Amino acid sequence: MESRQVHRLGLICLLIFVVACPQSEVLVGVPDPGAPARIAFEERGFAGGHGFRTKLTLDSATAVYTVETCTESVGVACDDTKQVRTGTAQAEVRDQLFRRTSMRDFRLLRAEYRREGSVLPPDPYDAELTITAGERTRTIEWEKGVEVPALLGAYVCNLRAATGELILCLAI
Repeated sequence: MESRQVHRLGLICLLIFVVACPQSEVLVGVPDPGAPARIAFEERGFAGGHGFRTKLTLDSATAVYTVETCTESVGVACDDTKQVRTGTAQAEVRDQLFRRTSMRDFRLLRAEYRREGSVLPPDPYDAELTITAGERTRTIEWEKGVEVPALLGAYVCNLRAATGELILCLAI
């Protein structure tokens, strides 16, 4: 009789652990052993015969950011117009950005936000946010014509503001 009670107690503990596990504040994503902790945001678009690319990277250890931008068109490659800007984000802002990614509502964001149907918008655009922390990497992708959650939009806005862009954002 006592072994049944121990077995039931063990099952109850396991059930509590499984139910509580999603509540823990850890980054979701795929294992990425040895990868440096960083946030990377990349956007690519094409409008009026010209392409543009922006890549923003924020290092967790140093708070150093790098923003690379370029445009391209017929006969003009992205490498020909590439501009690079670097700086250091405020440590509090960097910490807030990383802390936010481990919160439950952020972890519930989907990996992809895609348009439905086969109609393509006239000026293609797509974006990708990649977060590496705790030796795990998670990527969230979206494209033009998709309504992304306000949390994701505010997060990207605050990431851009951390690099010195004069942009007004909602608090994350």
